[in-house]
Amino acid sequence: LLSQSDKMLFSKKILLLPVITLLLLAAVDSEETTTSESDELSKGDITCEDYDTTEDRSGQLIVSHDAPFSPQRKYIVTLIKLNWFAAYAFCEQNGWSLVSIESAAEQFQVQNYINYFNLESSDFWTSGNKLTDLQNFRWGYNGSKFSYTNWAMGRPDNFMGGQHCVKLLENSLKWDDDFCENSHHFICQMDRYPTTNIVES
Repeated sequence: LLSQSDKMLFSKKILLLPVITLLLLAAVDSEETTTSESDELSKGDITCEDYDTTEDRSGQLIVSHDAPFSPQRKYIVTLIKLNWFAAYAFCEQNGWSLVSIESAAEQFQVQNYINYFNLESSDFWTSGNKLTDLQNFRWGYNGSKFSYTNWAMGRPDNFMGGQHCVKLLENSLKWDDDFCENSHHFICQMDRYPTTNIVES
C-alpha cells in the first residue's frame, strides 16, 4: 500500500496535470518544428498513400481516420516526448485518452498503426501504470486491472523499485515497465462512435 508521503506526492502530481498541459500546449503552439529529441520521427518518415490521415500543430500530431487500423478507435501519435504524467494530461486535455491495450486484437491494431507510419523505432507510453497501489497494473487512473498482457521477456522487473508506468518497446512493441518520469513518445486514442445512454420512457 502507498505510504502517506507517497500518497501526498501522487496527489500533487495529479493536481499539477492541468498546469503541465497548459504549459505544454503553449509550447507546442509556439514551435514551428519538432524538438531535437524528437528528430527521429520526422515528416519524412510518414507515408500516407492509402489511408486518410491528418497532421496539425505544425506536424506535431498524426491522426488516423480510416477503419483499417481499428473499427472502434482513432489513434493519435505525437512527435514530441513527454513523461508519463504530461503525456496523460496532454491526451485528456484534447478530449482523448492515453492508449490502453486490453486485448490481442487491440495490440494488433496499435502495431499496425505504428508500423504503417514507420514509427516502430521509438518507445511509446501507454496508460498502463501501478501508481494506485504500486502492485497492480491498471489502465489509466483507477482503471481496470490488466486482463491481457504482452510483456517483453523478463518484464516487468520494477528496476530499482521505481518503474510504475508501461511503455511499448521499440521494434518489438512488447510491454516494458519504466520510470514514469522518463520522456517518450506516446499514443492517444478516442472512440470513433462514442456510446450514449438511452433512457427508456
